[in-house]
Amino acid sequence: MITEIALLIKGLDTAMNLIERGFETKRKITDLGNEVDNFFLSKEKLEECLEEEKKQGTYSRSPIEQAMFEDRIREKIEKHMQVLSKEYSRQGKSHIFAGLKRRAANIERDRVFETNLKKKRAKAKQQQTSDVIFTIKLFVGLLAILVGIFGTAFYIIGE
Repeated sequence: MITEIALLIKGLDTAMNLIERGFETKRKITDLGNEVDNFFLSKEKLEECLEEEKKQGTYSRSPIEQAMFEDRIREKIEKHMQVLSKEYSRQGKSHIFAGLKRRAANIERDRVFETNLKKKRAKAKQQQTSDVIFTIKLFVGLLAILVGIFGTAFYIIGE
């Protein structure tokens, strides 16, 4: 997991370095499409990997190291986003970047909503399953009690 995270961080840095070099040579953002895409893909994979590590609970660092590591990652991502923002502004396309950020926030909100909805559905299904199991147990218990009562009654009447 650590090597995977390290490779993802390296990919993130590489993608951003390519973008910055492209900006230095005065290429347009549209010409840097692949590099920008690679940056965002690397960022997304890194975030997914960190989430997976949290889900699995397989931490290879102490809590303080984990916090420092996550802060460094956030700082790198923020720095790269600032570089992209400045370049969009320099090219007179800051309104496009603002729109991208709004859409990204909407997409993130939708993803969180879908994830929460899936969790609620899974919890409801689990509750429904446990309710069915409880009902079956209750029915079997009542049936056993009735058999015991009628068995005792027939035994007493039969004597």
